[in-house]
Amino acid sequence: MDSTRAVERSEQDYAALVPHPRPDTNKYDRGVCLIIAGSASYPGAAALCSAASRCGAGYVRLCTPASAAEAARAHLASVPVTACAEEAGTFCLESLADIEPYLSRADAIVCGPGWTDTPAVEAFCAELIGCIEAPVLLDADALNVTAADPDLLRSCPSQVRVLTPHAKEAERLLGRPLDDSVADGEELARTFAATVIMKGADSYIIDSAQAPIGFFDGTAALAKAGTGDVLAGMVGALLSQGLSAVDAASLGVFLHARAASLAAERLSDVSVMPEDVIESVGPAILGLKG
Repeated sequence: MDSTRAVERSEQDYAALVPHPRPDTNKYDRGVCLIIAGSASYPGAAALCSAASRCGAGYVRLCTPASAAEAARAHLASVPVTACAEEAGTFCLESLADIEPYLSRADAIVCGPGWTDTPAVEAFCAELIGCIEAPVLLDADALNVTAADPDLLRSCPSQVRVLTPHAKEAERLLGRPLDDSVADGEELARTFAATVIMKGADSYIIDSAQAPIGFFDGTAALAKAGTGDVLAGMVGALLSQGLSAVDAASLGVFLHARAASLAAERLSDVSVMPEDVIESVGPAILGLKG
């Protein structure tokens, strides 16, 4: 693996990127983040994306299939939840009518956590992507739909795209086994005109316009289902506050790992759950040395 070409940012670099609010700011100035996530099978994925609030977004709205909405509301007192039309517990073409009013109001949009991969979701995703102009992050099943139709992103009006594949998702997007995380990430960045977070024990932020950024101090505490949903919400929040794709992705990955490490210090690397990572985002920001 050619990690030697990756650069590492310092803690001071990350401290400088944190979007601390101005004293006279309001919730809309702090960024509107729209999260399109969840299904009847995975309602928790939608709730875990609420980490967007912990990363500073002033207004977070969740759109989720109707059968997942009650569970989401039970966990998200401060996040408005829109119950969308569904087919067998998943998003479908009819869901778009419920989501469209919020697309133009969003400063960033997160798509994919907990969707599942069905024909109804594939049709929904194809139509949704063609409507998105704001910076967009594709995660989980949105990546799997994209892998099945590599031309899909070419219809997306947004010029700011972040992809967050783990190894298996990256293989689906490439259509082959992984060989080298940096080179493979560069291929994905070129193919999809996107900034790519190659997730793993070592993670990389890949963008065609600059050198890869590497993270080599990950923790096994993040090797649990749901932590990727947390990361998606965190990066989406940072995008909504005006950070570039590379800065939002790198700061999100850094704070995600730092929060997991702080949670592990308190609970052990055995016991950390995704919810604990969310709870530790604030201490991770407070602990940054500028």
